[in-house]
Amino acid sequence: MSVSSTKNDISTDKSKQVVRSANWQTMLFWGVILALVVVAVGMRLYQLGVPFDRDGYDEGVYWQTLRAMSAGHALYGDIFYSQPPFFILSTFPGYILLGGSLWSARFAIALVSLFGLLGAALLGKALAGRLGAVAMLLLLVVNPLYLAESQTIQAEASSTAFSLLAVGLAYLWWEHPAGKRGLCYAALTGITLVLSILCRFCYPALDRRGHCGLHSDSGSSAAAFHRLVPANGAERNHLSQRCRRGTG
Repeated sequence: MSVSSTKNDISTDKSKQVVRSANWQTMLFWGVILALVVVAVGMRLYQLGVPFDRDGYDEGVYWQTLRAMSAGHALYGDIFYSQPPFFILSTFPGYILLGGSLWSARFAIALVSLFGLLGAALLGKALAGRLGAVAMLLLLVVNPLYLAESQTIQAEASSTAFSLLAVGLAYLWWEHPAGKRGLCYAALTGITLVLSILCRFCYPALDRRGHCGLHSDSGSSAAAFHRLVPANGAERNHLSQRCRRGTG
């Protein structure tokens, strides 16, 4: 009896140690995630209300669109707008509620950009567990281009954020495709993907080196060519014709 009781006590102690270790790892994981999110928010709020610079033409156009909407003018009616409506419509409530200033418009975009952090964390967790989630989140937090677009009244940050979230949710669906959970993941993936597309248009184009890629109508440097396919000779001519037709 004493030997059996001793074995049971040792097994119980080991189980408790495993539980405590798992709880500690969970607390550490969420603590790191929370710290990274706090850092990301602080980085976005830093100098958020600085005036336009010399390259702020695109941002000024979006700001004037918001000002015209706040004055009662209708989008696509009185206001010319060459992009899908979701970006400007998602920015407008924050712009109005927070005072109708340059800072308030940028703050609304900074909030939306945080969805990209969630998408990066989900994607990293699906690929490499908790360590992958922390690594992906850290990479996006310190990414200077994503940070700059998150502080600018342009559609790139919003579109990228919803795209990342859609990819992260798609990986979750891949892991759990069945049941109500799989249905929810599939629906959320579709919704976020549609919202990303409704933020801004992209169309295929050919750069100077003959690479067919995606170009944004917004014309900003952040939405420059994304290299997809190298082309040479006959292949370049073929891709050039397809890009001009808008078929990529």
